[in-house]
Amino acid sequence: MLYIGAPVLSAFTALAAFAVIPFGPGWTIDGYHVGGVVAPVSIGLILIFALSSLGIYGFIIGGWASHSKFSLLGSMRTCAQMVSYEVSLTFAVLGVVIMGQSLSLPAIVEKQHETIWFAAPQLVGLIVFFIAGVAETNRPPFDLPEADTELVAGYHTEYSGMRFGLFQMGEYVNMITLSALAVTLFFGGWYGPWAPLGPLWFLIKLLLVIFVFLWIRATLPRLRYDQLMRFGWKVLLPVATINALDHRGLRGGLLMPANPLDSVKGFGVTFKQIFKKPITQQYPEYKRPVYPRFRGRHRLHRARERAREVRRLLALRGGLPGRLHPRRRRREHARQPRLGRASATRASTRST
Repeated sequence: MLYIGAPVLSAFTALAAFAVIPFGPGWTIDGYHVGGVVAPVSIGLILIFALSSLGIYGFIIGGWASHSKFSLLGSMRTCAQMVSYEVSLTFAVLGVVIMGQSLSLPAIVEKQHETIWFAAPQLVGLIVFFIAGVAETNRPPFDLPEADTELVAGYHTEYSGMRFGLFQMGEYVNMITLSALAVTLFFGGWYGPWAPLGPLWFLIKLLLVIFVFLWIRATLPRLRYDQLMRFGWKVLLPVATINALDHRGLRGGLLMPANPLDSVKGFGVTFKQIFKKPITQQYPEYKRPVYPRFRGRHRLHRARERAREVRRLLALRGGLPGRLHPRRRRREHARQPRLGRASATRASTRST
């Protein structure tokens, strides 16, 4: 049941998130009003992030229910990566929410139409949003959950047919949803620089953002997993946090930074820690001794306890030199029968 339901859950959450993206202002056709959004909710931005969080369970359940170590490792990578970069993705849009003064996506688009596209004052937020979006959709160079050179195919290794197709559809629908959300939050939505074309402008912008996704896929190599997590927590998250907390003054009808030098100082502190040379301690490497090559007959290496016992018996039976105390040696000699010199010699030869 879980094996079958995992791809269905991934595809459902991806399609449901696209339902709150506005693609037009709405039209009146033959007396009926047709809205420019499928589900006009006042908290559309929160709903998109909530559905993207639920989509993670599809990947985790699919990898766990496959009973394959490659699928399980891929699902664990997916969980860690998406949770890490979702924090930066959320912080990247906080500046847009503050400037738009609403969580409704149509209201944010109208605010941009009245003032300016938020891509200009929120350039840092746009860059962070796009990088985190690439990681959220598991696209190169952040496609570690599907690393074919390490994990065969990641969390969907054991899937085929339409179940595999649902996973792929969910991935590409997530990419289209993130691109549409970027158009809505930063590039004015369905409004263009001239000629009110409505949905046509939205489609043109959407295709340009998707082109950048595909361009990056064909250009950049895949990162290592430690580089991926380090970049997400040590670079992207501090930059997104500073960008979100740097809006304090009201200027020209927009919430802009009160002092531009504050942003420069904040980024200076961040990048100073980022590019600081790490302090690593080199542990001595243990090298196993090289054993001599076998030449001829094997030699038996007796244990220390066995050699000590042999010496003790020789010292008791034959009077040969040993490490026993003289008094104890006399007591042991009294208990053991005496052997001649020839017998002691033969006993020592057998023991060696």
